[in-house]
Amino acid sequence: MRVEEMALRSEIRQMLNEAGLNRETIKQMVKESIDDIVKNQVNQVLMERKEQDLSTVVSDYINSRMYSQIRNCAESVIKEKLRWMDFSVNVSVEEKKKDN
Repeated sequence: MRVEEMALRSEIRQMLNEAGLNRETIKQMVKESIDDIVKNQVNQVLMERKEQDLSTVVSDYINSRMYSQIRNCAESVIKEKLRWMDFSVNVSVEEKKKDN
């Protein structure tokens, strides 16, 4: 690191300390901001899909994310092992119905 960069970092650190901000307070502020964003997004999705119950919304989201993650992981492993072949991967999962 150059002398100028070290001086700039020192100056920024001093300014943040004077403002009462340290690493932990910044982490907490970022965490709170992310929590607010997530809550707002969840509320927005629930308002858009208010005709469905929460378990259906969550289940649909998890299933779509899970299937895409499984497909991507399988494709990357297969591509690594079989670099010279073309292929496609289809994922299907059957859900067992719970008996009352």
